[in-house]
Amino acid sequence: MRRIRQLFNLSLLIDRLSLGAAQATVVVLIMMMVLITVEVVVRMFGISTRVSDEYAGYLLVAISFWAAAAALKARKHIRITVLTSRLNPKIQSVLYKANFIVAFALIALLLWTATNLVLGSYETGMLSMGTYQIPVFIPQLAIPIGLFFLVLQIASDSFKVFRLPKK
Repeated sequence: MRRIRQLFNLSLLIDRLSLGAAQATVVVLIMMMVLITVEVVVRMFGISTRVSDEYAGYLLVAISFWAAAAALKARKHIRITVLTSRLNPKIQSVLYKANFIVAFALIALLLWTATNLVLGSYETGMLSMGTYQIPVFIPQLAIPIGLFFLVLQIASDSFKVFRLPKK
């Protein structure tokens, strides 16, 4: 019982971390809006920041990956239920649980691959092709960070699905 309580507390912590990542996404979205707005305004005067499209792209990647865990927690991911809704509830339950196992494995594999990508970019000193040539690993970090939160959230939700008693 004590171990289940500890796992439940860990699950609550993971839920809070996902919420924190979502809040960081809001800040990043505001930064992206400001960057694009500044670019539009300065172009009216015939000048350009020369970085807005590149940096807005980096920020869009961060938004996409950092919000994924919160979307999972809130059950806002796209679901296609045209087939599963017609199945027996027991089969639906088995498929629902299998979904968590497969999702965890795939996202963990993506996390490992993305981490290797970032490490490879760091080790080779790869620079962006943009005006300011920033190290590519810096914007790439958004991907494994977001995937890490998503893996944690899948693990947390899996704990709830597999361990919590049915109501």
